[in-house]
Amino acid sequence: MSTPQSPETFLAAIAQAGNDMAQNWLRMATGAPGQGQPAEYLARLNGDAARVTALQADYARKQLE
Repeated sequence: MSTPQSPETFLAAIAQAGNDMAQNWLRMATGAPGQGQPAEYLARLNGDAARVTALQADYARKQLE
């Protein structure tokens, strides 16, 4: 059985786990094939308003499912 911890310690552990998870996802995303560097990908998206609109609409639709 574990020793009880203060609420602050518990919340700090949750926050740290979230930070670690976010950093790992970002590390994986930067190494994903096919997209190039994030800055290049974002620059291409900025030049293609129709694609951005379609991606946003698709994202919103999926969130409502």
